[in-house]
Amino acid sequence: MFWGSIDISFHDNDFTVEAQGWSDYTVDYEQIDSISYKENLFQNGNDRRTNGMGNLKYGMGNFRNDIYGDYIRYTHASCHSYVVMDIGGKILVVNGADESETKKIYDTLTEKCQMNQCVFHRIRKEAKITGIAVTNRNTCYFMMRLRVSWNHEGDFYDKQTILHR
Repeated sequence: MFWGSIDISFHDNDFTVEAQGWSDYTVDYEQIDSISYKENLFQNGNDRRTNGMGNLKYGMGNFRNDIYGDYIRYTHASCHSYVVMDIGGKILVVNGADESETKKIYDTLTEKCQMNQCVFHRIRKEAKITGIAVTNRNTCYFMMRLRVSWNHEGDFYDKQTILHR
């Protein structure tokens, strides 16, 4: 009835949700497209577990609701604040045992993403492929137009470049 646990361990390039009662879940920081902090997210009552483990203390596994559709969740029932991440189109929802712990998770993830490749991942998403060239050695080159914000004043760097792949 109260069996299980959820702990999050942060590493240099990824974090792992360590779950007793369900499988662990590891995410590379550079895979995170967005992070948000939400409160009272599941108050409407239409949330249901489709595969996973749940009891009066924890909800872990695959869930479905009207807000996110299918998503992955590792949450403590005692806390009504959440960290919501979009990871390549998949939604991951986690929290701590209380609001303070959840805020620490959010702050740590935000900091780790800024220190790692998350910024570069967002830049890659904004790059537009303007052409493709294939040489006689089957080497592929992508010509891309990049528009990258340099600073908070809104100055942009706009350049066409050739990337070897």
